[in-house]
Amino acid sequence: GGELESRMFHLHGRTFWLLFYPMGDEEAVDGRCSVYIFSGDEGPLGFEVSLNGSSKTSTAHFLVKGENWGWRDFAESPGNDVILSVRTWEPAVEVTSKNTAVWRVAKSWYSDMGKNRMLESQEFKLNDRMMCLRFYPCGDAEAAPGQSSLYLCTEEEGALGLELGIDGQSKTLI
Repeated sequence: GGELESRMFHLHGRTFWLLFYPMGDEEAVDGRCSVYIFSGDEGPLGFEVSLNGSSKTSTAHFLVKGENWGWRDFAESPGNDVILSVRTWEPAVEVTSKNTAVWRVAKSWYSDMGKNRMLESQEFKLNDRMMCLRFYPCGDAEAAPGQSSLYLCTEEEGALGLELGIDGQSKTLI
């Protein structure tokens, strides 16, 4: 089906626009819509795109102006009006030594988030493994009320001892 392109908009000093295919792009599964976010600026970006209650979260490093990132099979093709929204954050992680990384997350990035909503860092390398952090400020689905959830993710197998911390409170896992 046809495509709809948004006007350019600005968030956190960066320029973006969306490309929406209500009936999916040419390679989408039948009955699924496609959504892509374009960045007018280079650099890492964390983002969440929502369409009528369905949302997807990712991080990307936009290498050139106008590069896009998105989902070919985002959700079921809508039958009525749609509301597309975008939330962005800076996913940069600072690797401070061979085995330590710090991700500074500004409260403004998550102040309006609810339970089971996630921020994801860009990938970083520690101890020769590629990793990323997933932070649920109001907790994931299993978290107790008032608790945050933090996950270290890697696709590489093998034993790993680690310490994860939020605002000076840390947990060590071996």
